[in-house]
Amino acid sequence: LRSAGEQVAQEKTFEELADLLRPPERRLVQLDHGGHLMAERIRTEYERLSDRDKAAFRRLALLHSATFLPWVLVPLIQASSDVASQALVSLDEASNIMTRLAEAQLVQFADRDPSGLKRYRMHPLIWCFAYLELHRDPDRAMVDEALESYQLDVITEILIRINPALESCLARRLGPPREVSRDLDWLNRIARNPGYWARAEYGSLVSAIDASFLHREWELCWRIAAQLGSGVPRYHDPNDYLRSFDHALVAAKESQNVVGQIRVLLAMAESLVSLERYAEAFVAWQQADEMGMQLGADDPTYIPHEAQV
Repeated sequence: LRSAGEQVAQEKTFEELADLLRPPERRLVQLDHGGHLMAERIRTEYERLSDRDKAAFRRLALLHSATFLPWVLVPLIQASSDVASQALVSLDEASNIMTRLAEAQLVQFADRDPSGLKRYRMHPLIWCFAYLELHRDPDRAMVDEALESYQLDVITEILIRINPALESCLARRLGPPREVSRDLDWLNRIARNPGYWARAEYGSLVSAIDASFLHREWELCWRIAAQLGSGVPRYHDPNDYLRSFDHALVAAKESQNVVGQIRVLLAMAESLVSLERYAEAFVAWQQADEMGMQLGADDPTYIPHEAQV
C-alpha cells in the first residue's frame, strides 16, 4: 500500500496504476518502489525452503480456486521428470509441507471447513511471486497434467460418496498407486457437506468441467456442473463459468440424459440469478420446465426428479 501510494503521489492516476498492476507477471516489479522491495522479501523466505517445498510452493500457482486443501500437493509434488523425485506422497506429508509453507508465511490459514480439514489461501502478491517462479519450472506441463487428472479422480470419489449410485457410471477412482495413503476418510468428510465443497472449490470444479468435456467424459462433466449454482465466486470471470455450463449441457445430451440436462439448466439459472441476469435465468428455467413436461408426456408413470420440482 505504501509503494502504491508513493506512485499515486508522484502524479500517477489510480487508473494508470491499476493498468500497471493488472498483469500478474509485472505486479511485483511495479510495486518495488521507494525502497519497499516486496519481491526480495518474499524471495528471502522462498530460498530458505528445501527443493521439494519450493516446488510445492511455486506449483500452487496452478490452482484455480481461492482456497485449497493440502491434498492438492500430492499431484503437484509427485509429477517430476526426475525419476528419483517421483516417490508417492502421502496426505500426511502434504499436510506437513503445507504447515511449513504457512510457517514461512508463504501461504495463509483460511479456515477449517466442515470436514475438519484445514483450508489455506495464498496472498495475491505472493501468488504473483509463485507464478513467476512457476515459469522457470521445467516440469510445469507435466505437473499441470498430473493436477488435472488427480483432481478429476478426487471429484469423482466425492460425487460417488454424495450419491453411491454413481459408482456404476463413473469410471475414475483414487487409489494405489495414485494414492499412497489407504485412509481416504477425508473424502467422506468432504462429501458430507457438498454445498460448502462446491462453493469453496468453485474455480477448480469449473476447470474440471472443461477438462472432462475435452476428455469426452460426458457423465462426469455434467454431474460436476449440477453441483454448481448460487455460490458464485467474486474472483472468477462469469463468462468462463457460464461457458462451462454450455459444455455440461452438451455432455448431458451426449449421455442421452434428459434429467441431466434439466439439472444443468437449473444450476445455470441459479448462477444467472446470482449475477442478477434474470432474463437469461428465466429462459433456462423455461427450458428445464419444458423438458420436465415432455418427460411426463412421454412416460405417464414418470415421477419427477427432485431437481425438476
